[in-house]
Amino acid sequence: MTRPSVIVCVTDQKSCSRLIKAGYDMAQNLGAQLRVLSIQPEVKLGQNEGTALDILFGIAKEVGADMTVYYSDDSINMAISYLKEFAVSALIEGETGENGNGFIDKIAVSCPEIKIYTIDKKGIMREYNQKI
Repeated sequence: MTRPSVIVCVTDQKSCSRLIKAGYDMAQNLGAQLRVLSIQPEVKLGQNEGTALDILFGIAKEVGADMTVYYSDDSINMAISYLKEFAVSALIEGETGENGNGFIDKIAVSCPEIKIYTIDKKGIMREYNQKI
Protein backbone atom coordinates (compact mmCIF):
# COMPACT_ATOMS: atom_id res chain seq x y z
CA MET A 1 0.00 0.00 0.00
CA THR A 2 1.27 3.45 -0.91
CA ARG A 3 1.99 5.80 1.97
CA PRO A 4 -0.28 8.87 1.79
CA SER A 5 1.28 12.21 0.98
CA VAL A 6 0.82 15.76 2.14
CA ILE A 7 1.68 18.12 -0.71
CA VAL A 8 2.75 21.70 -0.05
CA CYS A 9 2.61 24.10 -3.01
CA VAL A 10 5.13 26.93 -2.82
CA THR A 11 6.13 29.88 -4.96
CA ASP A 12 9.64 31.30 -5.10
CA GLN A 13 9.25 33.40 -1.94
CA LYS A 14 11.07 32.84 1.35
CA SER A 15 7.78 33.35 3.20
CA CYS A 16 6.65 29.95 1.87
CA SER A 17 8.81 28.37 4.57
CA ARG A 18 5.78 28.66 6.89
CA LEU A 19 3.85 26.42 4.48
CA ILE A 20 6.53 23.73 4.55
CA LYS A 21 6.64 23.82 8.33
CA ALA A 22 2.84 23.50 8.56
CA GLY A 23 2.96 20.66 6.03
CA TYR A 24 5.58 18.91 8.13
CA ASP A 25 3.37 19.10 11.22
CA MET A 26 0.38 17.76 9.28
CA ALA A 27 2.39 14.95 7.70
CA GLN A 28 3.68 13.91 11.12
CA ASN A 29 0.14 13.85 12.51
CA LEU A 30 -1.15 11.79 9.58
CA GLY A 31 1.86 9.50 9.28
CA ALA A 32 2.23 10.76 5.71
CA GLN A 33 5.11 11.55 3.37
CA LEU A 34 5.73 15.27 2.92
CA ARG A 35 6.28 16.53 -0.63
CA VAL A 36 6.88 20.12 -1.70
CA LEU A 37 5.89 21.29 -5.17
CA SER A 38 6.82 24.51 -6.94
CA ILE A 39 5.77 25.34 -10.48
CA GLN A 40 7.58 28.30 -11.95
CA PRO A 41 6.91 30.07 -15.26
CA GLU A 42 9.10 28.78 -18.09
CA VAL A 43 10.77 32.19 -18.36
CA LYS A 44 12.42 31.55 -14.96
CA LEU A 45 14.17 28.38 -16.13
CA GLY A 46 17.85 28.76 -15.25
CA GLN A 47 17.27 31.98 -13.29
CA ASN A 48 16.63 30.57 -9.83
CA GLU A 49 20.20 29.99 -8.67
CA GLY A 50 20.81 31.49 -5.23
CA THR A 51 17.18 32.48 -4.76
CA ALA A 52 14.42 31.79 -2.30
CA LEU A 53 13.91 28.39 -3.97
CA ASP A 54 17.35 27.36 -2.69
CA ILE A 55 16.29 28.34 0.83
CA LEU A 56 13.04 26.40 0.46
CA PHE A 57 14.98 23.35 -0.81
CA GLY A 58 17.08 23.54 2.35
CA ILE A 59 14.02 23.74 4.59
CA ALA A 60 12.39 20.82 2.75
CA LYS A 61 15.56 18.78 3.20
CA GLU A 62 15.68 19.62 6.93
CA VAL A 63 12.19 18.18 7.44
CA GLY A 64 12.78 15.14 5.22
CA ALA A 65 10.54 16.29 2.37
CA ASP A 66 11.01 15.68 -1.33
CA MET A 67 10.89 18.97 -3.24
CA THR A 68 10.14 19.11 -6.94
CA VAL A 69 10.32 22.18 -9.16
CA TYR A 70 8.72 22.24 -12.59
CA TYR A 71 8.92 25.01 -15.16
CA SER A 72 5.66 25.37 -17.00
CA ASP A 73 3.32 28.11 -18.12
CA ASP A 74 0.40 25.76 -17.42
CA SER A 75 0.76 25.51 -13.66
CA ILE A 76 -2.73 24.17 -13.05
CA ASN A 77 -2.50 21.16 -15.34
CA MET A 78 1.08 20.50 -14.23
CA ALA A 79 -0.06 20.48 -10.58
CA ILE A 80 -3.03 18.21 -11.34
CA SER A 81 -0.74 15.73 -13.11
CA TYR A 82 1.65 15.77 -10.16
CA LEU A 83 -1.14 15.28 -7.61
CA LYS A 84 -2.52 12.28 -9.50
CA GLU A 85 0.87 10.54 -9.18
CA PHE A 86 0.56 10.18 -5.41
CA ALA A 87 -1.96 9.06 -2.80
CA VAL A 88 -2.54 12.63 -1.64
CA SER A 89 -4.43 13.08 1.60
CA ALA A 90 -3.95 16.85 1.89
CA LEU A 91 -2.75 19.82 -0.10
CA ILE A 92 -1.46 22.98 1.57
CA GLU A 93 -1.21 26.29 -0.21
CA GLY A 94 -0.72 29.90 0.77
CA GLU A 95 -3.84 31.99 0.85
CA THR A 96 -4.24 34.17 -2.24
CA GLY A 97 -6.04 37.47 -2.53
CA GLU A 98 -9.46 37.95 -4.05
CA ASN A 99 -7.89 38.43 -7.46
CA GLY A 100 -6.01 35.09 -7.44
CA ASN A 101 -5.76 33.03 -10.60
CA GLY A 102 -8.31 30.41 -9.51
CA PHE A 103 -5.56 27.82 -8.95
CA ILE A 104 -7.10 26.37 -5.81
CA ASP A 105 -10.62 26.32 -7.28
CA LYS A 106 -9.41 24.40 -10.33
CA ILE A 107 -7.48 21.92 -8.21
CA ALA A 108 -10.56 21.40 -6.00
CA VAL A 109 -12.73 20.63 -9.03
CA SER A 110 -10.18 18.30 -10.64
CA CYS A 111 -9.18 16.50 -7.44
CA PRO A 112 -12.26 16.51 -5.18
CA GLU A 113 -10.87 13.65 -3.08
CA ILE A 114 -8.04 15.83 -1.76
CA LYS A 115 -8.56 18.00 1.30
CA ILE A 116 -7.16 21.45 0.61
CA TYR A 117 -5.91 23.80 3.29
CA THR A 118 -4.82 27.41 2.98
CA ILE A 119 -2.50 29.25 5.30
CA ASP A 120 -2.68 33.02 5.62
CA LYS A 121 0.25 35.35 6.21
CA LYS A 122 -0.26 35.06 9.98
CA GLY A 123 0.16 31.28 9.78
CA ILE A 124 -3.50 30.43 10.39
CA MET A 125 -4.58 27.28 8.56
CA ARG A 126 -8.11 26.86 7.25
CA GLU A 127 -9.75 24.07 5.32
CA TYR A 128 -10.56 25.37 1.87
CA ASN A 129 -14.21 25.58 0.87
CA GLN A 130 -14.70 26.17 -2.81
CA LYS A 131 -16.70 29.24 -3.76
CA ILE A 132 -19.49 28.16 -6.04
